[in-house]
Amino acid sequence: LTEVNTGLALTNTIETFSVPLLICIFAPTFIFDMRIITSLLFLLLAFVGVAQGRDKGQTSVPHLLPLPHQIDYAGHSFTIGRPVRLVMDNALADCELLSEILTNDLGCSISHAAAPVVSVCRVESIMGTDEPVLEGFEPEAYRLLIDGDSIVISAVSSLGVIRAAQTLQQLAETEKGRVRALPGVVITDWPAFKVRGFMHDVGRSFISYDELVEEIRLMSRYKINLMQWHLTERQAWRFEVKAHPELTDAASMTRFAGCYYTQQQCRAIDSIAHRYGVYVIPEIDMPGHSTYFKKAFGWFSFNRTFLEPARGHRIAIAIDPCYI
Repeated sequence: LTEVNTGLALTNTIETFSVPLLICIFAPTFIFDMRIITSLLFLLLAFVGVAQGRDKGQTSVPHLLPLPHQIDYAGHSFTIGRPVRLVMDNALADCELLSEILTNDLGCSISHAAAPVVSVCRVESIMGTDEPVLEGFEPEAYRLLIDGDSIVISAVSSLGVIRAAQTLQQLAETEKGRVRALPGVVITDWPAFKVRGFMHDVGRSFISYDELVEEIRLMSRYKINLMQWHLTERQAWRFEVKAHPELTDAASMTRFAGCYYTQQQCRAIDSIAHRYGVYVIPEIDMPGHSTYFKKAFGWFSFNRTFLEPARGHRIAIAIDPCYI
């Protein structure tokens, strides 16, 4: 270990002082030729300038969260706030979020005649990625190439395009507002964890529909991909069942009485979450934590007949590990 540390220290020392040492060694020989010394100094300054320029490029995107696995700095910056042409692979044409971010966050307008182009390509795989696999969850890996008048997004699925679009969204913003140009980069990214979720216990503490939509939108900016929607608790049942209005009657609730989501709002939440690349898992507690049921119907029974689904339907029972 001592030898390794010594070697590293010596290497760092040589790299730090290599140019000055060369000047010191050769300066006596060419002491009277100021042109050579001046040339060496200019080379040294140019080297420092290139290094500083590279460092500035590398520190231009430290605000990306989560930080992508691979960021390579190359090419020219891409000026935003101008017309762009959007070319979508037919297999990924259902990704509406990209158009939304291009117009709202990058200030670009979509024009078929524009020279700058944003291309989306579907690929079978992205070299160098190591994405975990989980049944029911789409691949999210993507590669984002920004250079001059082109942005190229390569992804295996529409979800990968969404993640690339969310990275573009972060690249375009700083604490001082929108940037004028996106840095020339090649970003290759994939999730380290397949499930990155948050839970809203609206059964206990109701959150309005508008607030829930806003939180889904904000959480997705940081590539959160799952919302557990805890819709029932002892205190209340929070979604509309037209066959049993007693469940959402204010008299059946002990907190935020009368507050619940309509069936239309539930469908809209699921659709909006899908648009932003967020899975929704609804949670319904039964038979535990279901005081609301007895208050609504005056009785409680848990038997096979009660849970028998209609023909052609399935009931999926989720067990909360906290109560096992």
